[in-house]
Amino acid sequence: MRQITDIRVRMYKMGTGDCFVLFFEAENECTFKMMIDCGTCQGTYEDMAPVIEKLLGDVSNSIDLLIVTHEHKDHVHGFDVCKELITKKLNVKNVWLAWTENEESPLANKWKKDYGQKKKALAKAASRLKQAVATQAFEDMYKHEMNGEPLMIKKREMVEKIMEFADLHMDKGVDYEYKGGLAGMNVVKEIIGAPNKISYPEPGSIRGNIRGLDGVKIYIMGPSTSWEQIRKKSVKEGSHYTRNYMDVAEWRGFSEALLSDRNSTSPFDESYVVSEDDLLSRYQQESEWRKIDHDWLYGAGELGLRVNTVTNNLSLAIAIEFGEENDRKVLLFPGDTEYGGWAAWHDLKWDTEEKNGQKHLTEELLNRTVFYKVSHHLSYNGTPRALGLEMMNHRDLVTMCTLDYNKIGPGWSRTMPSYDLLSELLIKSRGRLLIMNDENIFANDENTMLLKPHIEATKKKRMTKQEFYEFRNACREEEFFIEYKVSAKKK
Repeated sequence: MRQITDIRVRMYKMGTGDCFVLFFEAENECTFKMMIDCGTCQGTYEDMAPVIEKLLGDVSNSIDLLIVTHEHKDHVHGFDVCKELITKKLNVKNVWLAWTENEESPLANKWKKDYGQKKKALAKAASRLKQAVATQAFEDMYKHEMNGEPLMIKKREMVEKIMEFADLHMDKGVDYEYKGGLAGMNVVKEIIGAPNKISYPEPGSIRGNIRGLDGVKIYIMGPSTSWEQIRKKSVKEGSHYTRNYMDVAEWRGFSEALLSDRNSTSPFDESYVVSEDDLLSRYQQESEWRKIDHDWLYGAGELGLRVNTVTNNLSLAIAIEFGEENDRKVLLFPGDTEYGGWAAWHDLKWDTEEKNGQKHLTEELLNRTVFYKVSHHLSYNGTPRALGLEMMNHRDLVTMCTLDYNKIGPGWSRTMPSYDLLSELLIKSRGRLLIMNDENIFANDENTMLLKPHIEATKKKRMTKQEFYEFRNACREEEFFIEYKVSAKKK
């Protein structure tokens, strides 16, 4: 047996979305190739094909294990858009999906049905609002209102955000009509993973003794199989970088109203609706702002946020451990897991014995993390404080983030990165943050500090010359990817 000595993590520049290949090496010979996701928030075939072609060449058209974390466009869109390219050229030997994708699981099927309805409601709301804000009547509502124009702009920005939430779950954002699972995930299930290549590793399980991965263990962190954990509503103040979780079920009434058979945009039964012909002419002509015809639909913003959070919390999250017995290093790939998912990791009953007084294995893995793929593109709700980043106290910590302002919706760019999280990440990693594209990204709310020079200044301030030298030599960047090499031993 030849122990794995190095892992080269390659982040492909698809845009704001995850597409990774990990090359596991035993003394410079690659013995195993793992691919994690293939997606982007925005992108056409012309955008993605050159990147995919490069990836296919890099892996010699063969992947030992494909992991798809969850069903969002920024993680599976490439499988759809570049379907012919991938399915005809890439040989995938095994596929891992989250248990929530297992059609033989009653709990998974219940989730699919429940959240499918929520996504359908979100799509309808997005479609109606898109039509409403494009009308002259919408502009008339704000003509005679104090500060009407800025209010109208804010309303349109809100609708834009709702459409972006919907777009993550829909294949054709123009129509905003939910027609079931994303095409990219279906390609994985029906073509890439067929026949009999797919497995669904359970959280708390440890995968070892994998051919080509001598000395490597893969810990399955999530998603949790407990709905109570996934739907966790509140946390202690200061324990994370985000606001509290709210259960999507609380928006059941909104969803059911949207999915009723009525064609009207009104939330009320038709028997309570007064025709416009019966309204006073003054109300019609001068008081457009009084109408609330579409106001109830803005609840879709909260619905979109909650649907998005639940899907993120159901990411297939893994920790990869390798190295010498007394110096085991960990690489953490959490998908887009948010607070509820991270909290569930700390309640796992791992498939290993723990001695009395020993740390919980999850905390120990976080303590030994030397590489962290930042959850959810540096957003404020992707990395918890107490249960996540504060436990990553290894001096060699390196972070990598899939954020690119050139390929992202305008609404998302206003929330990514979270400046509080960014500041803590840079301190923890001593400036070792590898970001897909740092152009036009700022490091503070005032937009006075560009991220790139701020990262460089942090490196000089917090790293020793030896650390800086080792980090620089472990990094590699080309047109289509950024790579970082994690070694069992320091060179």
